[in-house]
Amino acid sequence: MKKLLLILLNICLFTGLQAQEPQPVIKPVTPLGPATWGYPDQPFGRRRPVTAADKAAIASYRQGRTVPVFSENFSDTAKFAADWTIKSDDLAALKSCRTPASVIVNADGLTLKTLPVTGHKAAWSTGSIWSNFRQKYGFFECRMKIAPGSGLNNAIWLTTDDSFEIDITEAKYPNYSHMTLHKWKPVHQSVGFMQKFTDDLSVGYHDYGLLWTPESLIYSVDGEPVAALDISDSIKGTAGVILSTALADFAGKVPANPLGLDMKVKWVHVFAPIRPDTVADTLETGIDYSGLSSQNESIQEKILGDIQNLHAAWFRDGPTSGSAQGVANFVGLVKTAKQYKLKVLVNIVQMDEDYDHPETLPNWRIGNRVGWKEKKLSQINLVKFAARLRNLFDALKAANLTVDAVEFGNEDDTYAYDADVPNGHAASPEELKTWLRGYGQFLKTGAMVLHDPRYFPQAKIITFGMAHVINAWDNPPHHLEQPASVVALLRNVDGYNYLDNSSYHVDGYGSHIYASNDINTWVTHIMDEDATALGHDKPFWITEWGFTDPKAFPNKKGQTLSQCMEEFLNTFGVLHQKVLMGPVLFYTYKDWLADSAGKLLPLAAELSNYHIPGEGNK
Repeated sequence: MKKLLLILLNICLFTGLQAQEPQPVIKPVTPLGPATWGYPDQPFGRRRPVTAADKAAIASYRQGRTVPVFSENFSDTAKFAADWTIKSDDLAALKSCRTPASVIVNADGLTLKTLPVTGHKAAWSTGSIWSNFRQKYGFFECRMKIAPGSGLNNAIWLTTDDSFEIDITEAKYPNYSHMTLHKWKPVHQSVGFMQKFTDDLSVGYHDYGLLWTPESLIYSVDGEPVAALDISDSIKGTAGVILSTALADFAGKVPANPLGLDMKVKWVHVFAPIRPDTVADTLETGIDYSGLSSQNESIQEKILGDIQNLHAAWFRDGPTSGSAQGVANFVGLVKTAKQYKLKVLVNIVQMDEDYDHPETLPNWRIGNRVGWKEKKLSQINLVKFAARLRNLFDALKAANLTVDAVEFGNEDDTYAYDADVPNGHAASPEELKTWLRGYGQFLKTGAMVLHDPRYFPQAKIITFGMAHVINAWDNPPHHLEQPASVVALLRNVDGYNYLDNSSYHVDGYGSHIYASNDINTWVTHIMDEDATALGHDKPFWITEWGFTDPKAFPNKKGQTLSQCMEEFLNTFGVLHQKVLMGPVLFYTYKDWLADSAGKLLPLAAELSNYHIPGEGNK
């Protein structure tokens, strides 16, 4: 029943996602031989053969499991007006000017019409639109039908902040595509390809794409790579998408009457890159300690020193309050962590001071268990939350400190951490929508403060660690079933993508995994389920992993606690080869790695001795 509700929610509330999965063109094109050379190789771009890896990479974006961060089908005129700028020009080098009258959008898509005009240098007008959206790296694709005649240049291209122009295609009737990388400053230089096809490109729509990575530009038509350039990270700027037409001699003989030479576009999709700065080459480990900032300095130094000696790269904790003392304590903790060369993952959750009347918040209750205040993210005062976050970041900056990543939320797929999750029953579509809006706004507000240029624009943004509660443990339910499927819905909430947008990109999906028996099977199942729901465009950060009951060992297989930890780590090592993974942080130091006197337990040696693939022991 719960799975059905998720399906119904997708259909009823977020139907826009369906249009983003590209359906095949009626007849894919066939190249007429390999691409030929255009301009010669340049220091910023050298031609190379297309590889099987190029084909697989492009296919991974087109298989429908990853949702575009920018998508336009031109059917919504208000959205079009917000997302695009119509350009006008009257260039002597062309045989047409560009005017808004030539840009038509409706339910059939975009048409850039060729129309007669007066009062311009040229006698004919064509069209040009520029996206307000900009992005560095990723997969850009457009479904286009070129004009049915010679003389019109049908172009899909990108321009960057650092004076590069990437022509995804300059298509000419009947079967020609020109793919070029230009560098305009300090002098104009170009490198590119020419490709002919057996097909008339004006007969039907075709998909013209570009996969842009730090190393390569890979050009595709109908999902098949046709040309590639090595660029050696020469392009540093972000790029916007341009769709344009122009009457020009380089596009073939311009007819005396070019009326009807119109370029048509069904959609534009831009996918977020698998960002190179979000994925470590090796699997990093870390350790959690909740509330360490409330301990005295000597205890902090002892514990953080232990964590460093256990060869962990990451430390995770969060402030205990937004008070002046709470902020000062946390700043001191981060300072000590940095002295021990640890990367810091800050866990930011909602607090009483984020609400208008915290004294009226009831205590949450599950059965006969009563917990802390019942906080609904949908009721948070985002202004107060943002102010609290700025206060914390101001203090960190004043101490000349940085944070490496921030995890927004903690197990918010459970009622105990976000009371928008129903207490005792499965979520209805409306309840799910309330949850999505609440967490989405919380994430957006926090991410935009974090990436404010005054604070930490390089820090990674991580979604809350999903609890993955099993129904048998929680009946009646107080959690969201299949939480990764729900997190995926954040890509379209009332038309807004809370995971990837023009203001920020989430860098990783948080996840929590606990197990005592059949560890390999359970961990693999969770990771496969999450990757199926969320795709493979971002790494999964295991911000908590470990065990829940010391009395469960030896487990049903007779494994000791140390053997189970070793199986956990080995499973992560195997999964790291097929699923993008960020750090894996053990929870928690104080419950499992040290006794009440602070002496490290034998279990700690398993973390210390863990072999990190590709690096050896740190």
